Amino acid sequence: SSIFASKTLIFFFGIGATAAVQGKFGQAYWNQWDLLNAILDRFWGPAARAGCFFASFGFTLSILGVNIGCNAIPFGE
Repeated sequence: SSIFASKTLIFFFGIGATAAVQGKFGQAYWNQWDLLNAILDRFWGPAARAGCFFASFGFTLSILGVNIGCNAIPFGE
């Protein structure tokens, strides 16, 4: 039940963020890498580059965490 609620909340956050970006940039970006490229194309500067770096670093950590949690922990028990 909590997984359903959290996934539904994330789903609506994604739709809201995509709608906001579409209103600002004029194009809907569903892929986060395309969105980061669009941000760098429009706002090239130290703050935008640092923000894109930290966002990419967070994506990388989440992917590594999921892969480690799904692959290493079950076989170690």
